Amino acid sequence: MSAVKKNLFLKSGNTTPDPITTGLKLHWDTTQTSGSGSTGNLLALNGTSVTSTDSGGLDKTSSSNQDPLGNQGWALAASQTIDSNVVLSNSAFFNTTNSVWTLELWVKINSRGSTSSVFVNSWQDAGAPSSQENFILGLYGAGGVGFHSLVRSSTGNNYINIGPSTGPSYGNWIQVVFVADTSNVVLYVNGASAGTVSLGGTPQTSNDYLTIGKRSHAGGTGGWNGIFRICRMYSSALTAAEVLNNYNADKAKFGLT
Repeated sequence: MSAVKKNLFLKSGNTTPDPITTGLKLHWDTTQTSGSGSTGNLLALNGTSVTSTDSGGLDKTSSSNQDPLGNQGWALAASQTIDSNVVLSNSAFFNTTNSVWTLELWVKINSRGSTSSVFVNSWQDAGAPSSQENFILGLYGAGGVGFHSLVRSSTGNNYINIGPSTGPSYGNWIQVVFVADTSNVVLYVNGASAGTVSLGGTPQTSNDYLTIGKRSHAGGTGGWNGIFRICRMYSSALTAAEVLNNYNADKAKFGLT
């Protein structure tokens, strides 16, 4: 039984639903690492066999970075990143002829960067060929506070502000989900749709770093101050019901209802 169907049969007092696993290609959770204490790197819990690297300065042990249930989160600041060189275009990763995807993050953003704040990106360094550019998802530039979506598709780059101009609720745990299909990018916040923009073509996927917490794995701007807990990436466009299912599966960890 799928997680969504299971959720339909849950009765009051029973356990929460399981996160969606169909199409789940990458799952990072800060409670699962390859080492202990401040030296551990994230393990890929599902899909491709990848581990993370980081800038060395991530706070991985402070109890102040835990979620309400005591699960350890990793603190990010403007100069820190978590990344892995994931072969996004590999059929073993996406297993689909249409490069649709879903990206889900559970984070707490305490304050944004001075220019922009990138949740997660797969976009090669400046000067790299366009074949190595996939997406940048986060909060847009210094003059605004809302969400942005920069996705390269078959028709070129589509840099679009998406969702509420007020941006996230700072200092609080949130689920942020970006769903890209062959036509649109849909933003969900805490299980609810927050905006849709036209993509203009099938999203591109290529061999590039998947980076959390900054615009580029090699440097640059776009950091934010806060805590990272969970990242999931799917080779499918999750439905609204599936996004809500994942929210219900994890919300208790973050004190949400």
